[in-house]
Parts: sequence; C-alpha cells; structure tokens
Amino acid sequence: MTARHTKTILLLSLLFTAISSYGEITYNGFLSVGGGQLIDDDEITSYAGFDGKWKSDPDTVFALQISAPLSDKLKGTAQFIAKGSDSYNVEAEWAYVTYNISDQWDVRAGRLRAPLFSYSDFLDVGYAYPFIRPPTEVYRILFTTITGVDTLYNTSFGNWDANFQFYYGRLDASTFLAGEELFFDLADFTGVNAVFTYDWLSFRATYNLAPKLTIPLPAAARGLLDAIAGSGFPTVAEALDVVDETGAFYGVAMNIDLHDWLLSVEYTEVDFEDQSLFSDDEAWYFLVGKRMGDFTYHITYEYRKQTPDLGFLDGFADDSVIALLGGLPLKPTVLASVRQAENNVLTFGVRYDFTPGASLKVEFADIEFENLNQDGTLISFSVDVVF
Repeated sequence: MTARHTKTILLLSLLFTAISSYGEITYNGFLSVGGGQLIDDDEITSYAGFDGKWKSDPDTVFALQISAPLSDKLKGTAQFIAKGSDSYNVEAEWAYVTYNISDQWDVRAGRLRAPLFSYSDFLDVGYAYPFIRPPTEVYRILFTTITGVDTLYNTSFGNWDANFQFYYGRLDASTFLAGEELFFDLADFTGVNAVFTYDWLSFRATYNLAPKLTIPLPAAARGLLDAIAGSGFPTVAEALDVVDETGAFYGVAMNIDLHDWLLSVEYTEVDFEDQSLFSDDEAWYFLVGKRMGDFTYHITYEYRKQTPDLGFLDGFADDSVIALLGGLPLKPTVLASVRQAENNVLTFGVRYDFTPGASLKVEFADIEFENLNQDGTLISFSVDVVF
C-alpha cells in the first residue's frame, strides 16, 4: 500500500468517524475470487490479464462500501477496493457526498464512477452480471473513476421510468503501457447518460467528451516520434502525438430480462478528432442467456475494430525514409506503429447460484485476432459473493 493510499484511507476513516453521530453507518461489500489460463497460447500469449500459466489475480477483488447520513438531505459514501490486478493495493474507488434536492433529484460531488458503460455503476461486482467479467473487447477503457460533480434526475413517462445523468470532472490516473507506468490527465471531462426502463426492457445511451485529451507515450513511442520529426517530417510526428486532442466516447445498449431469458447488446465507439497513435475504435457485444433453476447458461459474442486513418501521409513520397532510424521507410513504419486491431471473442459460460448472495461461474472463451491471424482459448472460473 502506497503512502497516497494510506493517507486517503485515513482521511476517509476520520470523516466517517466524525459523521457517525448523525446517524447509523451502513456497510456492504463484495468479493470475487477467480482463476484462469490460456490453454492454447502458442499464438496469443496473454489476454484479460491471463497467460499460459494458471493465475488468480486478474479476476480477484475485494471491496467494502460505507454510507452514512450527514443530515436529512446529505449523505457520504466511500468504497474501498483491493484488486489482484493492482497488487491488492487498497484504494478509495468512490468517495463522494450526495445532496438530495428532491425525491427525484440528487447532486453528488467527489470521486465518482465514470459512467461509460451499462455496467459501470457495478463494474467490479461480479455477482451483478452473468459473465465472469464484463466483455473485455467492449469494456476496454483504462480508467473507471473521475473527480468532479454529477446530477441524477429520475422521472416517469407513462409506464416507462427514466434516469438522466450529467457529469463534469477531471481524470488524474496512471496506467501501464509498454511496461512503463504513465500518468495522464483529462481536464474538463464531461458527459450525459439516459436510461429508459419498462418492466423487462431497458435502453441506455451515453455521450462523453474530453476536449483536452493528452496521453503520455512510452519511451519507445516518444523516441519514434522524435526520430520522425528530426528526419524532416515534423507534421507527421505532430499528427501522431496526443496533445490537447479532442476525444469522444459514445454508446448505446439494450437489456431484456423476460421469462428467464436474457438478452444484452451494447455498442460503443471511441472517436478522436485527429489521427494519432491511437486509432478510432468501435466495439460491441451480444449476449443470449437462459435461466434454468439455479443455473444460468449464456453465449456471448464480442467484436472490436481499431481503424487507422493515415490520410496525413498522402503528401509524402512512397520512398520517404526516417533517416535517424537507419533509413526505415516512413509510411510502413508509421502504419506498423499506429494501433489497429480486429478481434472476435466467443464465450460459453454457466453460472450456478449455489446459495443466496453467492455464485460460481465457469467460462470457455475462443479468442481470435484477425489482423494478426492469431487465436487462443481462455478457460476461467470465479466465485462471486455480495454481503
């Protein structure tokens, strides 16, 4: 646990100790213990945190959520979480206060979940969905939380319930790219979401915008851009860099839960205003499931495609070379460096609710990277508990 994590936890602990006199503090939490292995890893060597050796960390997580009233209209909420994928460091995933303006309208401020997907509000709660983990090809965004403010408004239209959310905030996080820990900052991050529900049917739409997107690059990528610029192609290096870029994320989803039949479909797209090392990206999944007593069987298909747009290279001759890299050809080198993919994943899974609040899941996933002509098979399981 880092000093930053320790400080955060101590501050939140003091906060909830101080407010406990206003009312009863409530606790709940969840636990997932999983494991998996790529059994055909001669082509695809890693996927969703797994490789050719049995591992349990990627799908293992423990969390405790604490809520307490500060007054009749104000409430504090915090969620502490430890993930195996993050070396079990304890972090405050959520830490916010909620002000209840009316029965239909709430305002929240603090560290909030970034509401990008249908399952964002309970992204880490394995018990809340039929699969072991939300579809990897669709739920591919590197960050999950923002620091800011949002407002939630609930209303009804005839037999339909509607929930509207608007948020504004900032993302300050780190991730690992090419083995390096890189820190990035999304300022003025904003979005709007709408969910419409009618008994067994729900629709969701979301639009999110980052008008000042800057993504730090690993040393190898930075070296490539410097070499391109130093070889007489500064406009190419500038086009590939991600500095003050405008990026948008949007998606739609539908969920059906009718007579023990489940159907879910979700489509998302990442769109950069200008081409960069990160290509435009679209992904979707389709799930069909059937409950049979305590068992739920499902088939899930996922698809993702990253499409580069290298129109900014049209004005350069085909024999242009990067002199500072030993005369490597410009266009093929740039094409090989820009992110591109076409992935398909077909998963067969079963969930067994063996006792209230606990389930066992087993899945077989066939993975195919079409652009690389690679495939593999991931076998995994999880035990998910809520309390």
